[in-house]
Amino acid sequence: MPDGQRVERAGQNRNHWRVRPRHHGPKSEDRFGGLPELLEQRVKRHDFYDAPMDDVWTTLSDIATDRESGAAQIAMAAAEALKEVTVPNLDAAIRLLLQGHPAMAPLWRLASDVLSASDPVRGANDFIHRLEADSAAGSALAPQLPPSLLTISFSSSVIEMVRGARVHMLSCMRSEPGGEGERMARAVAPVRARVIEDEEAIALVPGAAVVVGADAVSPSGLVNKVKTRALAEAAREKGVPRYAIVGETKFLRAELPIQAPFQRVPLELFTAIATPAGLLSPTEAGELASRARLDPALSPLLSELSGRM
Repeated sequence: MPDGQRVERAGQNRNHWRVRPRHHGPKSEDRFGGLPELLEQRVKRHDFYDAPMDDVWTTLSDIATDRESGAAQIAMAAAEALKEVTVPNLDAAIRLLLQGHPAMAPLWRLASDVLSASDPVRGANDFIHRLEADSAAGSALAPQLPPSLLTISFSSSVIEMVRGARVHMLSCMRSEPGGEGERMARAVAPVRARVIEDEEAIALVPGAAVVVGADAVSPSGLVNKVKTRALAEAAREKGVPRYAIVGETKFLRAELPIQAPFQRVPLELFTAIATPAGLLSPTEAGELASRARLDPALSPLLSELSGRM
């Protein structure tokens, strides 16, 4: 992309990431070393992405502190932003993103693609193509779903699937802490949706099927919002089928560090895992995750972040 060109990518609803002209930013002392002091000072929470962005480092900081958007949205914005980072600053940019979202597999897969490519921009573009293909993850599941569903947290994958299925009512757990259920209920319009308190949802399981998204899938389980495990266990006890919608970029052999408010949920609690390749059994999903490896250069950073959790 030529210098001086400005790129804008609109996120879901109100969130917008803007990537400004190429900026050299701070330099890291060594590969994935500590964040430069200047960059650490600039990492702060922004309520919206509508405010003007000074440069790509502000954009990266906004992405790293985003606690509202889904993993796919964040990964897409990160890929676009990394294309604007100069090669000497890639390590610092990658560290910033992964420190912000250590349990988000698409960001690790993006970093791996960028680092292993001969041209980082080409690596980011290749990742974007695979991420776009992930939108088909729910297509095999949609025709099989009943008209009444229950979900937790906010997931762009679930939103796309619901809009393509014959869903008459989507019950959205309030999903505390964070309360993403309100936003999820608005996002699926014109599909009818309601927000239900977490305790009531787990006790009653008011849906003919449970459908959730995920930030990551490893051989041992999937990572999603806290209370996902309790919901899946309650649904299993009542004989309600449980499905997870997961793009290929969310599969990873490595066990990622998890921090509140997320948790790892055993794959065997799910009836099936919906992917772009079709519906997988929990065993098949675990095998797929075991084949998705990271670039070796990321191993020290993964070990460091895992030690902090």
